[in-house]
Amino acid sequence: MTIRVLIIDDEPIYSKSIALYLGSEVFDIALEYSGKAGLNYLAKHPDTDLVLLDLMMPDMYGIDVLEAIKNSATLKHIPVILQTGMVNETEIIRGMNAGAADCLRKPFKRQKLLDTVRRLTSGNNAPVPLSATSA
Repeated sequence: MTIRVLIIDDEPIYSKSIALYLGSEVFDIALEYSGKAGLNYLAKHPDTDLVLLDLMMPDMYGIDVLEAIKNSATLKHIPVILQTGMVNETEIIRGMNAGAADCLRKPFKRQKLLDTVRRLTSGNNAPVPLSATSA
């Protein structure tokens, strides 16, 4: 079974690195470089299994993208992993409260990414406690 993962990040090099990390697994990877483009992709592909979403993007703040996903009847089932280099706990908590399934702090290790993606695509998409997201 192929798992469809959408990476939304305005930094192409970073997005492609994540795609390479996941490329060794059974994933169908799509890359979008803005929040609006990511939402357009999801509108066409509501069967997406997971979204990796950057918080800081120039066109649309990641939490706004997350809220749009979680407020959509056709998209709200999709687990979203926030990714950020931000150290502001308040924004990370805000994202988790908005419905993020997890948050990875940049830079993160390949194994942490793979473990998180596997967990969320195996049907266990319950949000993790915030203290577990900083590892």
